[in-house]
Amino acid sequence: MRTLAWCVVLVLAVSLPVSPADATPPPPVCGVDLAAPQIGNAVARLRPAFADQDTYWNPTPFAGNFDPCLPLSTALVTVERATGSSPVHAVFFHYGHYLGTATWTPYPFTTLDESQTTADTVVLDYKIGDDVCTACPGPIHTVRYLWTGTHVEMLDPPPSTGARG
Repeated sequence: MRTLAWCVVLVLAVSLPVSPADATPPPPVCGVDLAAPQIGNAVARLRPAFADQDTYWNPTPFAGNFDPCLPLSTALVTVERATGSSPVHAVFFHYGHYLGTATWTPYPFTTLDESQTTADTVVLDYKIGDDVCTACPGPIHTVRYLWTGTHVEMLDPPPSTGARG
């Protein structure tokens, strides 16, 4: 009878569910995910796009390579009800954790250069010039951002103030 009692205790102990505190979280799903909740959480932390207007950042990015398995990735966001010349922020992530924005000031006409972007380098193209418009080809200013192992380093000078549209 004593052996049977120990068997029942052992079976119960093995079949009890593991508490969430004891469980190891699943590894992140790798790959580009522009619907990841980390992006919306980061966008909620951005300061308003325009100080004198009630304009909010759209938490849904229009482009990017956000991947929680990369040392450096980005999501490009613009304001709600954006036009072609609306400001754009590139929000950076390190293994899915929000780092900040590529530039303090958002610039219009910002795109991700996917052909030059790698696991630890994000390359952004900024359309620049005095007569920048949505349909104009305009000159492009390329800026590379590198994850150094401890922080993001801007390898090229930022776009000129003329890039602001």
